[in-house]
Amino acid sequence: MSSESAPQAFRPVPRTGVIFVTTEAQKRGFDPANPDWCNLGQGQPETGELPGAPPRVHAVAVDPADQEYAPVAGLWELREAVAAHYNRTYRRGLASQYSAENVCVSGGGRASLTRAAASLGLINLGHFLPDYTAYEELLDVFKAFTAIPILLDSERGLLVVKATILVDRESHKGIVIGSGGQQLKEIGRRARLELEAFFDTRVFLELYVRVERDWAENPRRLKELGL
Repeated sequence: MSSESAPQAFRPVPRTGVIFVTTEAQKRGFDPANPDWCNLGQGQPETGELPGAPPRVHAVAVDPADQEYAPVAGLWELREAVAAHYNRTYRRGLASQYSAENVCVSGGGRASLTRAAASLGLINLGHFLPDYTAYEELLDVFKAFTAIPILLDSERGLLVVKATILVDRESHKGIVIGSGGQQLKEIGRRARLELEAFFDTRVFLELYVRVERDWAENPRRLKELGL
């Protein structure tokens, strides 16, 4: 049996986000030690001492008693500080405010997503685009839930949701749409209000109605829909 036809224990994993950009830059000669190059991502560019700036921290002493595992969600005081900063920066004047209960501290985006995904059941999970393209590959690894991309229109400050209502018969389509489209309009209005309450942001909802006979009796179709 050739190596090409033999069962493979591993699969190719595409590089995404910062890893992809850094890898491509290295192919073109990028070297973090070379002063001719500057990495504008990952919190850089790094620099030396700056006139008038506080002294640089070159080392941090850690008490051996502090080397135990931290709480899974992070230290409560740190979570409170993160929530307060988020409220000051992004939620000023809003009725709902974040608290430490809304914050989980993790050592990286993929680590936090892995921890969150491990606790999810059989659901449809929406994720914003283009914000989370770097994690799209990671979301596809977990089979317990169905990852659904959601378009975020940053220019209009809206969450754009496009949804299709499936019906078995053409006559059902007319019932859902209603006279002059009033029934579909009311369905969309109620759904939009629920989505805005859930995502805590303005939502632009596009609804479509499509006839697909016996879709509810088709196991493959139900699996595609995450049902």
